[in-house]
Amino acid sequence: MSSSASTSDSGLGATGSSESRLGVLRSPVEASAFWAAVLLPFCTIGLLASGLETLTGYALLAALLVGNVLALVVGHNYRR
Repeated sequence: MSSSASTSDSGLGATGSSESRLGVLRSPVEASAFWAAVLLPFCTIGLLASGLETLTGYALLAALLVGNVLALVVGHNYRR
């Protein structure tokens, strides 16, 4: 009986530790996303000021806009 009890306890411990790992990673990820959402518009303005002459420029603009939206979504709850 004690072996089955220790198995179930270790299963609960593993779940708790994985949740704590996610909690530890959540704050830096949200902080990075928040600051990326703050800084990416400046990159976009620089790209637009230099001109969009090629297809690569338009693709980079689209990537910056999508990245900014993703950063806004992920970093929305930073410091709340």
